[in-house]
Amino acid sequence: MVEKNKLPIMIDTFRKEQDMTLEDIGKKINKSKSAISRWIKGDRSPMIEDLERLADIFQTDIHTLLYGKKTVTVSKTTAELIKVVKQLSDKEQKKTLDFIDNLIAQRTMAITLHPINVVEALAAGVGYNYGNNDTITLYTDRDDLKPYDVASAVSGDSMEPLLHNHDVVLIKKNSDFINGEIYAIDYDGKSYVKKVYFEKDALVLVSLNEKYDNIIIPRHSDDAYLNIVGRVVDWFTPVQV
Repeated sequence: MVEKNKLPIMIDTFRKEQDMTLEDIGKKINKSKSAISRWIKGDRSPMIEDLERLADIFQTDIHTLLYGKKTVTVSKTTAELIKVVKQLSDKEQKKTLDFIDNLIAQRTMAITLHPINVVEALAAGVGYNYGNNDTITLYTDRDDLKPYDVASAVSGDSMEPLLHNHDVVLIKKNSDFINGEIYAIDYDGKSYVKKVYFEKDALVLVSLNEKYDNIIIPRHSDDAYLNIVGRVVDWFTPVQV
């Protein structure tokens, strides 16, 4: 389906958003007030070079000006590369692509990735042994990870914006209990990565994402298994390989 041209509306919308008069726009692109007015009324259409100038002063792109739909923006350097490559022959473009592929390959080789054995899930039941659980291998380019005993994948968004879904947390067992630090807790067949506050008779598990309520765990209960696996001392987002 052919997209409807929304140029008159978009010019006027951007003009009002940026509190610009017709004279302001005209001065920036060397056009008269009447010319800008005709564009907004739809009586005339700007030339391509005028569109480029409008996109520049409105800090948008030509497609958005024409159709009101945002396209993927590129940097000025990328835009200049595209402009230059379009001037090359097919054979020259192929050579350029080969050169770029070689640059990317060299950059990838320069990055050292470190394999980390990661527990697939923290969910556990009574007698769960973190040392014997199934693991997968994930990678990080960080070489400054803090010492840890267990690495585990995060599931969910309860600790955003700090920890994201599929991030990897590094857990130190037998750590000191510090109020407000992040711990891995195994309780009643479920496991959690939360900020923990150690009250007299209970543990209070707090999420960073405000849409989640606090979880209260009685310290002394014969009905459910409770295990403080350890304190989260570091974390990273895995590198895709």
